[in-house]
Amino acid sequence: MGPGLFFTGAWSLILFAASLLIASTANQFYVSTLPFIVTSGLIVILAFIAAQSDRLRRGLYWAVVSMHWLLFVPFFFALNRWPGGDDGPGLAWLLFIGSGSFIAFILAIVFAIKGANIDAIPDTEKSEL
Repeated sequence: MGPGLFFTGAWSLILFAASLLIASTANQFYVSTLPFIVTSGLIVILAFIAAQSDRLRRGLYWAVVSMHWLLFVPFFFALNRWPGGDDGPGLAWLLFIGSGSFIAFILAIVFAIKGANIDAIPDTEKSEL
């Protein structure tokens, strides 16, 4: 679960920074970008906490992977409400955040499959791995 937490946390950190950069270069701050910014930032925080805590790791892993899987929803919410006349940041949002959300979706599927496989192994066999 360690590599999954690292990659989802790192990718969400990149998306968080990119979304803040794009939202700050727009003519005004669009409130519709807040769900994406908050969700990607929360993924980073939860991935960091999960990496530090053995007791919470499994539950937070599944929370992080699930939220990473659904990053496309707040991306599309912001894109759907982007006003006309501010096309530069809107197209950057579509290109960078949209493709990043798609990659996040693929990563989440891969790490969900890997996590489900690890959870399916009995604890006695995990110690041998």
